Amino acid sequence: PKGVGHNGDEFYLQIMENRCVGCGTENDLVRFSVVPHVFRCQLPSRFKEHSSHDIVLLCHSCFGLASDASQEMRRRLLQDEGVLENGSFGKGPFVSDQQKVQAR
Repeated sequence: PKGVGHNGDEFYLQIMENRCVGCGTENDLVRFSVVPHVFRCQLPSRFKEHSSHDIVLLCHSCFGLASDASQEMRRRLLQDEGVLENGSFGKGPFVSDQQKVQAR
């Protein structure tokens, strides 16, 4: 390999345990992206390198709570940027096909 990698970096030298970062359980774990892909792909490349600091393990219960909070934060961010208006797509760059929405 080229370079020294993570030599001396305490984060990578610690013992990694497969536990939920929310409650500590070791059962039924799933990966959760703290920074959703929809936003991560818009970041400068230095933030998109092969580092997994924004991926954490959560159990199903904690995943549900984190996912709900993430969706709410996403909605607020999109609303602040004018993509969502009053919680639904508005005057932003996206257009909703109302016939397809009603078909759901």
